Amino acid sequence: MAINLKSWLAGLLLKGYTETWVPDWVQHNFIAPTFQHLAAEGHKANAIVFSCVTTLVDGFVEAPLRVYDRDGDLLTPVRDTDALPRLLNNPNDQMSQAELME
Repeated sequence: MAINLKSWLAGLLLKGYTETWVPDWVQHNFIAPTFQHLAAEGHKANAIVFSCVTTLVDGFVEAPLRVYDRDGDLLTPVRDTDALPRLLNNPNDQMSQAELME
């Protein structure tokens, strides 16, 4: 009997069970153990975690974008500095830059 009563009370507290005799503060769910909630709390609410994550993100090295000419299986890098903007503006005959970025 005591175990059933404990389970019932736990269900009331965790699920935010609404009854007229239950106080307003019990009707709200204070526990939201989802990844999104925990990440938001840990990253946004904690200044130390925010600064560490921001430092890691800003310090991450990105691969440089390069243009290659293909001749069969042979790839040779293009040394022209305007090649990448030209390629991004018109990636192929059927696609525009906006469609590529989308």
